[in-house]
Amino acid sequence: MTRICALVFCGAACTVGVALAADEAAQKENVPRKIQEAFDATAAMTARFTQVVKSKGFGEKREASGTVAIKKPGMMRWEYDEPSPLLIVADGEKLWYYDKSENIIYLEPMSGHLSSRSPAMFLAGDRPLAEIFDVTLSKAQAEEGARSLKLIPKEPWPGLKGALLKVDAKSFTIKGIMMVDHLGNRNTISFSDVDTKASPPPSMFQFTPPQGVKIQQAARTPTPSAPIQ
Repeated sequence: MTRICALVFCGAACTVGVALAADEAAQKENVPRKIQEAFDATAAMTARFTQVVKSKGFGEKREASGTVAIKKPGMMRWEYDEPSPLLIVADGEKLWYYDKSENIIYLEPMSGHLSSRSPAMFLAGDRPLAEIFDVTLSKAQAEEGARSLKLIPKEPWPGLKGALLKVDAKSFTIKGIMMVDHLGNRNTISFSDVDTKASPPPSMFQFTPPQGVKIQQAARTPTPSAPIQ
């Protein structure tokens, strides 16, 4: 069964392109604090995204794209349009994973703001980054005009070894997130057309299962390995 790997289930890479020293000037600016404040103050956002998932063990990768809406606390909607339709909705209480090509829905409860099986749900959480991660300014950046924070979970976290949060160097608007799981599998999500002033309606985060679609209570939702085995 082939399934696109979704951000909320994946781990991904802490690697970027050109090395950049986190010099004294950057530290004086207190860039990590500014990025955290901008991220924590973002109550909602909409964007387009592209995703690249790389399997370390198999040396393969999968690419996907679509749209996303996030509203704190605990609400997300990921709509994949390529290469196969997939819908993931978190309504603050339940996590719905609708694989349209397989005509099946996986459902699991969300435990508080952070599901143990959803390592990137902190994007929609209302806890400050510094409460969840050890946060440092990355010594590397993916491109000119970007800054990145290296995020290491303070407590062991299934499916997540570390993450890199990339933002615009001036506005601190999120540009992407990269994570790595404990097996070294990489997931890179890049955002475009980001609107942090958006006000997604509550209905966007509600999901009514289509009639006739099988619903499976997920003891474990599909993992990153599914589409690349």
